[in-house]
Amino acid sequence: MFEYHTTVLPNGFRVVYRHNDSPVGYCGYMVDCGTRHEASPTQFGMAHFIEHILFKGTRKRDAWHINQRMESVGGELNAFTTKEDTTFYTSFLGK
Repeated sequence: MFEYHTTVLPNGFRVVYRHNDSPVGYCGYMVDCGTRHEASPTQFGMAHFIEHILFKGTRKRDAWHINQRMESVGGELNAFTTKEDTTFYTSFLGK
């Protein structure tokens, strides 16, 4: 059975992790907001839209730079939206 560890950062961000001897690493971030939380027609599609917007980059790094950095270590970025949450995740080669 896997042993999971949980910690809460000072900003309230909850981190759940477990040691993995695999040569492949995984990291994911789940936001507790999915399509079920879109209460009115003006909000329909917002969770999925925000999922895509977050792949557009940041003020310091554009989307190309972020993607190239992940690919340089054999990684990839992806995301999906469900009724309950929106998940962003990456997989990458370890050492």
